[in-house]
Amino acid sequence: MENRFKEFLPPISVFTAGLLIGIFVKLPINDVETIAVYWLYILLGVIGVVVGISFRDLIKTAIKGIKNGLILTTSVIIGDIIAGFLISFILRQGLNYSLAISLGSGWYSLVGPFVSFYNPYYGVIGFIANLLREAYTLSLFPLIYSFFGVPSIAMGGATTMDTTLGIIIRYSGIENSSSALLQGLIITIILPFILPFIMIIH
Repeated sequence: MENRFKEFLPPISVFTAGLLIGIFVKLPINDVETIAVYWLYILLGVIGVVVGISFRDLIKTAIKGIKNGLILTTSVIIGDIIAGFLISFILRQGLNYSLAISLGSGWYSLVGPFVSFYNPYYGVIGFIANLLREAYTLSLFPLIYSFFGVPSIAMGGATTMDTTLGIIIRYSGIENSSSALLQGLIITIILPFILPFIMIIH
């Protein structure tokens, strides 16, 4: 439990530091947005490296997991879209923000800053919601897997290629590693391209 807490401490600390700077320093919003844009470029570059490494790992694992990985990926995307529509309808929130946040698939370091470009309020919600998705996967996957088996991997979303892969392999077995890796890999690749289109929805 202590190790899991340490995983969430850095992003929460950085977010809190940024919040305090925004409140007390009052930096020009244009300068902040410029920095954020360049940081996203760097982040996408790093993700490209991670994707390349993960792809090599994927080839080395059993190919039989590819089918399950594609099914899991499809279920994640469909489930997130349904959730976005339901949240928008029930809470009377903008459909574009609801979809962007729900499709974040646990990738809080992308969704939070990206949505903040359009609305800081929803950016905070996107950050927290997707951080919690990763936290819930790390905490609840063993229990959920005991009831639902392999489909439980879908709860990890994009995180199944990195942060939650360890817990998934530990409780579901090494034979499911390629499925989890492929799910996270595909979502990580397509998400930066999907989010900009979602934000033009009215």
